[in-house]
Amino acid sequence: MKALKQSKIERILKNILRLNLARQDFLGVKLLAEQLVANPIDPLSPLFRPYMAGIVTTYARGFVRNDGIGRLNESFTNFSDGVLEDTHHKLLRLRHAAYALRHEREDARRKSQDVL
Repeated sequence: MKALKQSKIERILKNILRLNLARQDFLGVKLLAEQLVANPIDPLSPLFRPYMAGIVTTYARGFVRNDGIGRLNESFTNFSDGVLEDTHHKLLRLRHAAYALRHEREDARRKSQDVL
């Protein structure tokens, strides 16, 4: 019984940690995006890619493997606004295509081949 209670407490703590990290990440993305809108950067500028990498990878962090604490549950991907849903999927695809670790891209490619 004590072990069951301990595992339930650990799950609750992981959930709190996951949600708090996601909140911090989303706030950081919001601030970066607002900064970029207020002070546009030429796409050829050396600053453009780091800004994009920061926005894309930070936004996507909670929706991917997130070792140790797990990813956000599906309720965070149910959007009532089609534009938001489309943007969410574009950011995740961009993260996987441009910024994911090589082994993650290989795993994704294998999974897509299995579906075919």
